Amino acid sequence: MHFHIITNVWGPKYISFFLDVTLKNILSPGNLPAMLQFGRITYRIFTNLAGRQQIMDSPLYELLHQVGNIEILTPLGDRLPEVEWHVHWFHRSTAEAKLVGACPVFVPPDTIWADGSLSFFAAKLAE
Repeated sequence: MHFHIITNVWGPKYISFFLDVTLKNILSPGNLPAMLQFGRITYRIFTNLAGRQQIMDSPLYELLHQVGNIEILTPLGDRLPEVEWHVHWFHRSTAEAKLVGACPVFVPPDTIWADGSLSFFAAKLAE
């Protein structure tokens, strides 16, 4: 099974929260690392150029490489997206996952997942 983990995030405040809380949380042993027993992971992050740099400067960026391929997409370049862009990017992500036979898993940038949530989800999909 191939999973596309998808996060849409932009703006320094939201990216900081994503890095400090959400990303640390989903890198817990029972989440992204445990999903690897059910397949491979591509983590797709939609942001702008400033957001891309902020993410790449984080020490967690290197840890994220341990769980799979990372794609940081900046379809609008340096523009700060309007709020509705996250919906467009979710639709785009779903279509692109379908094209390669991947299962899209949406991880909003301001969420917390109990350790084991993502592996439980992956196990159910694998059934």
